[in-house]
Amino acid sequence: MHLALTENLIRELAAAPAERAATTCLLLGPDGWRIQPRPTDRSRDGLVAFDAEAVHDRLAAGDPLSSLLTPPQPGAPADWQVPGATGSRSTVRVVTGPAYEWAEAWAVDLALATVLSTDGSLLLTQMGRYLWSDPQGALTELTELEAAQAAYRARATFDDRLPPALLAARHARALVAALGLPADASVESAAALVETGKTVIKLLHGAVSTDVRTQRGIAAQRVVEHEGPDRGAHSRAAKRLGLTRPTLSELLSGR
Repeated sequence: MHLALTENLIRELAAAPAERAATTCLLLGPDGWRIQPRPTDRSRDGLVAFDAEAVHDRLAAGDPLSSLLTPPQPGAPADWQVPGATGSRSTVRVVTGPAYEWAEAWAVDLALATVLSTDGSLLLTQMGRYLWSDPQGALTELTELEAAQAAYRARATFDDRLPPALLAARHARALVAALGLPADASVESAAALVETGKTVIKLLHGAVSTDVRTQRGIAAQRVVEHEGPDRGAHSRAAKRLGLTRPTLSELLSGR
């Protein structure tokens, strides 16, 4: 995996003939950065840092090659890097997406990630970002909801490693499993299970939903307290939580 984005790569890209500059690009694929023609069957195949035409334009304007590169983070290797590329070449992987199509990329050291599912497909990075690894090894970042859905569908997980949302998803799976109808069940049992399912749905929409909102309110109150005792604490807390002031007020009131 070649994650360093170096001045030599930019020089090589700048050397592309002018007639091919618009179709030659620096592209990040599953094996790292490479210079190649821009694919004709799709607008983006991997992360295109920039094409040769852009480099030609910048150089013509008098910009130095180094101005095209993003400096590394403090303590990182001397070369310019994909964000997060700090591990060994054997364990660092680029987070791409299905079929290596994505709009932005970052790197993760899998040796430091927490494996959440027994098949190794669901992971949690040190920075708290969820990843899904497909059978071909391509990594896709997941939202918390997507990760919870993946945990719910997973055949087995390491429950002692799961964050709250994913652990709740596993408990939800167990709840559904408890309603399973045995293959040899009688008609009477099947009829009873229909009513049982209705009871569980009412429980979820009632007491369970209410208690979840209560827990959200307790957590929101902690955020408000952290923001300070002044009148602006609620506004700052709402902004931090991505909520409107009325929504935050409803959470805090238990509604």
